[in-house]
Parts: sequence; structure tokens; C-alpha cells
Amino acid sequence: MNTATRRAWNGLLLVVYVLATGCAMLLVGLLATRHNARIDLSLTGQHRLSERTDRVLSQLHGEYEIVAAFDLARTPRAIGDRVIDVLEEIDERSGNVRLTMIDVSGAGGVAQLGALSERLYERDAGLISMHKRLLSGAFDEIERIAGELYKLASALHAVRDEIHEDSPGGANNRTFFDQQSAVSRVAARELRSLIETLQAQAENAPGWVPDAQAIGTTLGLSLAALSEQQGALSDQLAQFSEAESLAARARALARPLARGARDRRDELAILADELGRLQRPDSVRIAKVLERNQALLVIAPAGEGAAAVDLDLILPTTTAAFESTGISAAATLARRTEELVTSAIGSLASPVRPIVVITHGERARGLSFDGVFAPMSDRLAQRGIDVVEWAASVEPDPPDLISLDPAGDRPRVFLVVNTNSMIASRGEGEVGGSQRAQILGQSIDRLVDAGESVLVSINPSVFPTFGDVDPTTRALELFGIHARSGRPLLRRVVGERGVRVGTELRPVASIRGSAIADAVFGLEMRLPWAIPLELSEGATALLAIEDTPSIWGESQWSRVWQTPAAQHELLPEQPEPGDPRDLESDRWVLAAAGTRAHEASGRTQRIVAVGSNGWLLRDVAGAPRVVDGRIVATGNLELLEASVLWLAGQDELIAQSAQADSISLIKPMSGSGRRTLAWALIAGLPGVILLCGVVWRVARG
Repeated sequence: MNTATRRAWNGLLLVVYVLATGCAMLLVGLLATRHNARIDLSLTGQHRLSERTDRVLSQLHGEYEIVAAFDLARTPRAIGDRVIDVLEEIDERSGNVRLTMIDVSGAGGVAQLGALSERLYERDAGLISMHKRLLSGAFDEIERIAGELYKLASALHAVRDEIHEDSPGGANNRTFFDQQSAVSRVAARELRSLIETLQAQAENAPGWVPDAQAIGTTLGLSLAALSEQQGALSDQLAQFSEAESLAARARALARPLARGARDRRDELAILADELGRLQRPDSVRIAKVLERNQALLVIAPAGEGAAAVDLDLILPTTTAAFESTGISAAATLARRTEELVTSAIGSLASPVRPIVVITHGERARGLSFDGVFAPMSDRLAQRGIDVVEWAASVEPDPPDLISLDPAGDRPRVFLVVNTNSMIASRGEGEVGGSQRAQILGQSIDRLVDAGESVLVSINPSVFPTFGDVDPTTRALELFGIHARSGRPLLRRVVGERGVRVGTELRPVASIRGSAIADAVFGLEMRLPWAIPLELSEGATALLAIEDTPSIWGESQWSRVWQTPAAQHELLPEQPEPGDPRDLESDRWVLAAAGTRAHEASGRTQRIVAVGSNGWLLRDVAGAPRVVDGRIVATGNLELLEASVLWLAGQDELIAQSAQADSISLIKPMSGSGRRTLAWALIAGLPGVILLCGVVWRVARG
């Protein structure tokens, strides 16, 4: 083959290669437009959805729409792009989710918001029409009642005219009827004025759609107050009509007025109750959100509602607050976006959410859900879980939940916050800590006997110190859980001033095999004053710590308990292990779940015990750390959520959320795994070297 032919052949091969490469690239591009995948190879997993999100999306039926109406011109680019990436990933992950993006920085976006409002109004057309008819009927009814009040004012004045001033009590009775006549006249005038105002408000509502809930609440409060006034008037008129010492003519005129006031009281009470029960349609609620021209909405299939996400939590106009602490704003807000959107979808897809009853033995009601327990209440509220309080030491029976669950189909979970049994009585008539612990224990026993699901937080107790059973943990024995609440776990800590005692454990969840344990696997927990648990048949460990010779169960713990944590290292004699009454072990179980067959109901009853009473406090559960520019929280709230869902029988919703601690890059090893690795390093490497030497020697002869 000559040179010219070779060059021509090489040129042809080059052209074929270029064409083949171009066709391959074109084919890959076409395939990518139809089928795409996002593979997160980062160690922290910041670009992949959490297990909880996957679990929620996999259980959807019908089409859910995420509407993201953002003013991208005012949002930092990195944050906006990262938040949108999360929304697109949710859209791509599920065929039941559709993402609609609206840029409201232009006129076109504002028009799209208006069209969205109209579309939502059409979805609720039936409910809106019913509300209009109900309000119209209520206005007519109130107008009739106002007319009756005007007539009542004249009738009361007529009774007054029949009373002679010189009769027994005549002057006082005449004054009473004068006052009540004026009150009725003013009430009638105020009712008509209120009706005129609310009618104008309804007629001028955006989109001609009245906010029935707001109007009903305003009317309901006024009617309820008027109902009470009419009831009091009825009683007074009845007493007047039965007083034989008064003028017969006046008494005869007052008698039908008493019956009329009583009937009016009942009519007003019924109407106030009906108006007070009106719920704001989703379209009206969302319309108020859209008035801000920015929104992140989740719209469920027709009839299942819609939810709005607070944009202030995920789209700040500046990142200065994050940058000042070295936190990655984009990564943090992306996780927050995923968590909030997933919670909104989950609450719409599963409207039957548990109710958590915080049960405690404090001296009175008023446990600070927005203070020391704010992280707990906030986390449950995000999941659509209502929280109510039961102060068992002053309230013999659990709270009535009819207002939250009129149908009675929402599962109840009783979360016990234990009491300090060492607190003495502060005076005569004051109930001390040991007495309140006994009352709380009796309440727990009643709940367990009734077949309720209970989550018990355990405190160190003085009862085992005197050889008695801790009343707050007595019921756990029925589920195979024995709490050693008289032997709290302490640990030796080396500090600047030498060895001191530590009262908080930070185990990393390393157990698998149950729904709760799998949801918290790999997360670090914080457990102040941890209580060891001993398990028997029917109980399963959820959290344990192993190979910790510096940890022991202290029998003489009261002195440390009564000393503030900041002064523990100043104690002249630090507690140390070795006392025959102390506990020693190479494995401590710190949280457990138990089941048993409940004979009365015929179902499997569940209970969870956590060996710490402070694990849900704000400074423990809500105290995040900053690691490598990311906010990393403890796993306490993950354990709480998983436990509540398991106790409520909603196992299918249990999974690790986007808020879980993602810094555990190397998963925890079991004790046997660590021992195997240690022997491999100590004996394995020298053995391999010796073996290689023997092989080399044999090969060389």
C-alpha cells in the first residue's frame, strides 16, 4: 500500500471515528433527556434524599403537586439552586409528585400565582358554596334575634312600668328592668352593626371567597357571650316571676320573657358552636400565603387538602448569619427544605396522626413545651402530631381529647416525663417528690392495665435505695424490662484538674434488627444520668454501650445528684467504682422496647423505656454541633419520633430523616468486631510478614 492510499485510508478511519463518536454522544444525550439519574458519591450523602423521604414517597397514591413560587432575584444564588435541586430530586424520585416552578420576580410569575389561586378555589367550590349558604343563614338568624332583642327591651320596660315604687323592693326592681332593657337594646344594635361589618367583609373578600373560619370565630365569640347574658337574664326573670310578694301583673308579664330568654340562650349557644367549628378551606388558607408573592406549597389530590411551608425557614435573603459561624448555608437549608416538604407530604398522605400526651408528676400543669421541651414539641408539630399535657399529680384522669379527635380514630401515645423523687415537701400540705412519684407510678400502671402505649423516661430514684420498687418503672416488668433506677451510670473523665465524675453518656446507636433501632443506627445520643436496663423475654434492646470499663452503676449517687454539674469536679471525694453495691458490666442497655399480649383488648401492647429523664430537654436534644461547616444534631429526636410512630402502630412511617446526624461516616463497630480488628493488627501483620519470609526462603532454596 503506497503512501497516498495509506493517508486516504487513515483519513477515512478518522472520519468514521468522529462520526461514530458524535452519534454515540447524540444517542447518550437523547437517552439522558428521557432517563436521568443522580448518583451521590459524597461521603456525607448531602445530595441524596433521606430514608424517611424515600419511605413517604413510596407510599403515595394519587398525584401530589409541589408549587415553588420563589423570587429568585432576592435569593442568594447558591441557596436557591440547592433548594431547587432538592425539589427536583423529590419530583424525579416519585411518579406521584409533580414540581411546578414559578419565578415571581416578573409579571408573568404574578399572573401564574393568580391562576393558581383560581385553580385552588375551583377545587374547594363545593365547600366554599356551603360556607356561603351557612353564613347567609347565620346572618338572617342573627338579624331575627336582634329584632327579638329590640322587642325584649320594650317588654322589659313594660314590666318596669307595672312595678310601683312604694312596693317591697320596688325601686331596685324598677332599676333592674331599666338596666336590662338598655342592655337588650344595646346588644341588638351591636349585633346588627357586627352583621353589617362581617357581610361587607364576606362580599369584598379576595376572589369573592369569604374566610368562613375568621367570620365564624368572630361571630361565635359574640354569640357565646350573648348566650351567657340571656341565660343569666332568664334565671333572674324566673325568680322575679315566682316571688309572690311582688305585683301579679308584673310577674305575669315577666314569666313568658323568662322562657323566651331561655330559648334564645339555647339558640345562640347552638349557633355559636356551629360557627366556631367552621374550618378555613385550603384555598382560602393558601390564598393568604400567596399574598406575600412567595410560597412553597404541597397540593394533595382533590379532597385531601394542601399545605404551605414557611419560606422564611429555607430562603433567607442573606447568608451572613450562617457564614459568621462557619456553617454551609446551602447544605443546611437544603436538608431543611427536604424535611419540611416531606413532612407536608406525609401529613397530607396520612391524615390520621398520633396524639402525644405528655404525662408528668410535677406540682401543677404548665410544662414548658415552648421552653425546656421546645425541640420535642417542634419536632412533633412538624409531623402533624398534637401534644397535650396531663399533670397526673393534680389531675386524676387523662385529658379529654374529643376536640382533637372527635372520631376517636387517632392513636394515643403517653410520654412519661419522670419526677425527682428526692425533692422534699416545701411546707404543710405540699406533696413531696416521693409522693408525686408514687402518684405518677399509679397513673402509669393504670395506662398499662388499660392497654395504652407508653414511652417512659426514667429518672434516678430513691426507692431502690431503701429496698423498695421504683413505682414509675414497676409496669416495665410486665414487658421484660427491669430498670436499675437506684444505680445510675457514672463515668470517669480526665479533665484539667485530674480525674472527675461525668454524669452524661453519649453512646452511638449500634444495634439493628428492629424498626426503631434501624432508624437511629449510627447516630450519637446524649443521655444525662443514664439508667441501665436489664432485659428478659419480650424485650428488645434499642440502644447500648459496650466495652466501657470507665462506666459503672453507682449506688451512692445522691451527693453528686444534688450538686450542680459545673461543681462536680470540685467535690472533695469523687465517686469511684469498686463498691460491692455498685454495678459492673461490659455492656449497658440504655433504651429498650417491649411487647406483651393484652388480655382485655386481645391485641399486642407496646412500650418503650429510655434510661434517661433529661434526653428531651432543650439543652440536650436541641443542642446541635457544627462539624465541617454543617449543623449536626444529636439523634435524640430521631429516637423520639421513631418511638412515637412505633407505639402508634405506624411502623411503615419509621425511617431516618434528613435531620439525622450525617457525620457518622464510619459506622460503629460491635465489640466483637473491634476485638477481631485488634488481634488482626497485633498478631495478623507480624504473622503475614513471617509467612512471606518462609515462602521467600523456600523459593530461594
